[in-house]
Amino acid sequence: MKTLFVALSSSYVHTLLAPRYLAANSPLPVEIYETNVNVNIEKTLAYIINSAPDVLAFSCYIFNISYIKNYFRR
Repeated sequence: MKTLFVALSSSYVHTLLAPRYLAANSPLPVEIYETNVNVNIEKTLAYIINSAPDVLAFSCYIFNISYIKNYFRR
């Protein structure tokens, strides 16, 4: 089973701890795709589609929830 965890941070200098913590404690392999809210949404969607994960997870925070909702509207 392929699991992809999308970490959508506010900038490249800011990294998110939750995806790394969850991946480190998962019994299954987890791939983390780290990007930020300034990256074109189509680029991130293309990566997700090309990865063809069985499980797709997003790291949701107050600052990025509106951006994540845009992914599901596409």
